[in-house]
Amino acid sequence: MIGRWTSVDKLADHQNQIDKSPYAYGWNNPTNLTDPDGNCPICLVALYFAVEEGVAYFAAAAVVSTVVVHHATSTRYASQSASSDPTPAPSPSSDEQKTAPSKPKGQKNPTSDNARTTGQEAHRQKQKEAKEQGHDVEVPIELPDGTKVRKDVVEKDGTPVIIKPDTKSGRKSAEKREELLKKNGYNGTDKPLPKTDLYNPNDPVYQPGSPTYIGPKS
Repeated sequence: MIGRWTSVDKLADHQNQIDKSPYAYGWNNPTNLTDPDGNCPICLVALYFAVEEGVAYFAAAAVVSTVVVHHATSTRYASQSASSDPTPAPSPSSDEQKTAPSKPKGQKNPTSDNARTTGQEAHRQKQKEAKEQGHDVEVPIELPDGTKVRKDVVEKDGTPVIIKPDTKSGRKSAEKREELLKKNGYNGTDKPLPKTDLYNPNDPVYQPGSPTYIGPKS
């Protein structure tokens, strides 16, 4: 079963979702992940089950205190209730109840941490190249609608450049930012159209040991 949404997650740019599609429910893993508010399935913090009258109830509690209950007939207990023995199946003891291990988040999550580190290095290298060509970097801009943004690069002619990873979520995020700029005058008539510079997050040039590696400021 794969759920699909028709709008991008509000947290599509979150560091833990940088390599995930913002249109896929529960990261295409609805059996093990629940996403009640459509933002971030790794908010799942607890998984437990209880048995009542031969039926297993599974519940997942989210950090935002939203509870989603999945009701399913348990094969184990249903088969016992259908047997000749009318004795109800015993409820599991506290020792039998299992709690799903919490998923590492932020810097403790190797996948998201590596993606974030690579992204930061890609920005450093691309912005260095832009500065060497005479462009401005990290330029704060206040749009006519009041939105304040910071552009990775602004070329000498005023063209804003968006630096994003060449992934599904990276491309979607870039499209959203391009549309925001276009709606605020960067339409090719009043101001230059925005551009997107996509980098390959698997390129070894962004990894320590590369001759071009810059690394964070000490």
